[in-house]
Amino acid sequence: MHIKDNCHKIPPNKKSKYIQDVLQNSKVSDSDGILALGTSTSLSTPPSTPSRATFNQLPSKTPSTIFHFQCLSHEHTQDLHEHILKALVISNVSFLFLDNHYFQYYQQALVQLPYKLPTRDSICNNALPLLHANIKAQIMQKVINSKGMTLLIDGWTDISGYSLYALLLL
Repeated sequence: MHIKDNCHKIPPNKKSKYIQDVLQNSKVSDSDGILALGTSTSLSTPPSTPSRATFNQLPSKTPSTIFHFQCLSHEHTQDLHEHILKALVISNVSFLFLDNHYFQYYQQALVQLPYKLPTRDSICNNALPLLHANIKAQIMQKVINSKGMTLLIDGWTDISGYSLYALLLL
């Protein structure tokens, strides 16, 4: 769990209390023994003793617990989609990579957030047109404010026989 492994500033007893509350509210079992995290009881104390269940009250939600357990806003999700799109395009990686079940498993295990990775169709039909429009608007704004430009054109044919052109505006 994120709180157990990554939130080092939260005292162990408060982590245990918070995790216990989450598990009780979601009716999930403690099969991993994460409730015993950082408790001050000895190893010989059985798990069901009252001394183990005595914890300090957890204060209001900390930023890390809010981030971990709160649903992502639409804007934050779109921002994450844009970043994964830029990573794929700049690295020349096929959008099929998003559909790869090994990558999806990796992302879900790594992130453990309520963020659902975008599909190839979602990237191609939603995020890519939005990013293209934003970049085009930025370029047009720079072009409008510029004086004295040079247009360079380069063309070639790919393996399939399609003509490709690169236009550079300097």
